[in-house]
Amino acid sequence: MRSRLSPSRRHWQYIGLAHRLALGLRRHWGSRLCILTNESARLETEYQAWRDACGSPDGAFDVRTIEFGGGLPQSATFHAATNKIYAFRHFASCPGASMLLDLDILCRAPLPSAIVRIIERGVPLVLDLSEGIDQRASRDLDLLAGRSNLHRWYGGEFICGSPGFFGQLFDRVQAMIPLYHDCHASLIHQGDEMLVSAALGAMQQDGVSVCDVSNLAVIQRHWFIASNGDYRRLRDPAPCLLHLPSLKGVLDSRLQDETIARLCHRLDGLPYIVSRKAVRWLNAIFVRC
Repeated sequence: MRSRLSPSRRHWQYIGLAHRLALGLRRHWGSRLCILTNESARLETEYQAWRDACGSPDGAFDVRTIEFGGGLPQSATFHAATNKIYAFRHFASCPGASMLLDLDILCRAPLPSAIVRIIERGVPLVLDLSEGIDQRASRDLDLLAGRSNLHRWYGGEFICGSPGFFGQLFDRVQAMIPLYHDCHASLIHQGDEMLVSAALGAMQQDGVSVCDVSNLAVIQRHWFIASNGDYRRLRDPAPCLLHLPSLKGVLDSRLQDETIARLCHRLDGLPYIVSRKAVRWLNAIFVRC
């Protein structure tokens, strides 16, 4: 869903999303969210202005500057979001496991203890979204990775791993950037998920083991509006993380997390046409400030 917000309002919306996610991570996981950016001074200033306007005196997340590299084509779709690949380089220098999360995520419960043990063993966690991947997408992955028979697609909203894992992942992705720059216009998808899926596929062919969390009550992506043939529904038990890219306006509201979770279950049971209209209406009426 394309945003119709002005650039300044969209930036404030992202701050609202980050604030909600940070509060959820602190409440359920006892963890502190850190936002990685190449403009930390601007973000910190705007976060303070946002808190003043919204009556939230305490900052919920930290801000850290990282360098973005060159080479990514600015004409590509999702160009700005693709810069998240430089978070991999940062995580490679951090002690212990790191987790990459998109901001339009609702944290509604603690991580399952079995998942915590997997993280402690140093096994990388990824979100496999390969349902429905077609031959063209597979050919594009093969092209970027210089391999054959890559058939897995991974969601860029969730990746967890050790410094060594993220170092390998960044090296693989970085090596693909020149080819991605040259051929991005012909790819079925442009963005970090294409690069990461190709890199992870090549790494697994070389013997790197990963754990797919798509059916482990960790995270689920749900659009509610994807297509009339989209039969994916919220699964039981509900995941501790709900990725809600079509509900940014609702996430950037004063609704409680529990209310949003209940709302998601209501939307999930609606017919496609009704759900699509409801999502647009909800995003329009809920405004934080």
